[in-house]
Parts: sequence; structure tokens; C-alpha cells
Amino acid sequence: MVRYTAGVVNSVNPEDVMPLMIDVGVFNNAKANTNYGNITVGASYLHNAYKQGAGAQNQACSWDVVLARGTWTCKLIHTKGTDQGIYSVQIDGVTEGTIDGYTGSTTYNQVSSVTGIVIPSERTVQLQLKMATKNASSSNYHGNLDGVQLVRVSTAIV
Repeated sequence: MVRYTAGVVNSVNPEDVMPLMIDVGVFNNAKANTNYGNITVGASYLHNAYKQGAGAQNQACSWDVVLARGTWTCKLIHTKGTDQGIYSVQIDGVTEGTIDGYTGSTTYNQVSSVTGIVIPSERTVQLQLKMATKNASSSNYHGNLDGVQLVRVSTAIV
């Protein structure tokens, strides 16, 4: 990346200008939705609404996100309950970790994370949340999303 200042060419390290935190707009800018498109209003939710999956196995939503080189954490703000599935957090089709949405009673605005996501070089990736599985105690594969955030925790890659 090159920047021009008063006729002088200055080089810029992309890592110095890339964001350290990215809020993924779950309500309006998904690249693709598979059985994951309902938006429901509710006062108990952080944004007074949530994006709900239809309860189908393998329902998914995905977004294109530009990430800098480094190690990232993916955080979900979601509802846990008796009918929630297990989120598979995927980058470019590779599962980086899972988040179980099941609990014995409904709890709103839960923050859960997948850590240690390594991005070897700056690029556009496809972030996908997929409900491929569920807890044995869960009655369904629902996923109620209120927010998704990517946080760069280190510029190092391990």
C-alpha cells in the first residue's frame, strides 16, 4: 500500500491501518442465508431484535469480511435455550471451532467465543455460521443471533 504526501511517497504497512475489531452486521448484510433469514423483534435482546434460523439442520449464514494477518477471536452475542443448535464457526469452509447454544433455560445476550483463528495474510475471507449439529439435549437446531464480532488479538501467527 502506498500513500502520497506533499510529493513524497511513503509506504504504509497494511497491518497499521487495518481494523482491530469488526462488527459483522447480522441483520442486513449477509452474503448468503440458508434457512436463516427471519428477523424477530424482542425487547429482551441487545439490539431489540435477533436473526433466527428456521431450525433446520445445516442452516447457515455467511459474510465476506476483510481480515488483516494475525490471530483473531470470533464472538457471538446470542440466545441460549432448550431448542438451540451448535454453531460451527467457519472461515473459508474450514471449521475453526464450535459454540453450543443449548442450555436448560432461556438466557439472552450471551457472549461466546471461538479463539485462535489464524489468518496468515491480509485477505477477504468468508465467515460462515452453520448449525450442522446440536446438543443431544436440545430439541432443535435454532440459532438466535444478535451480534457477531471479530477481534484481532495478535499480529503474530502461530
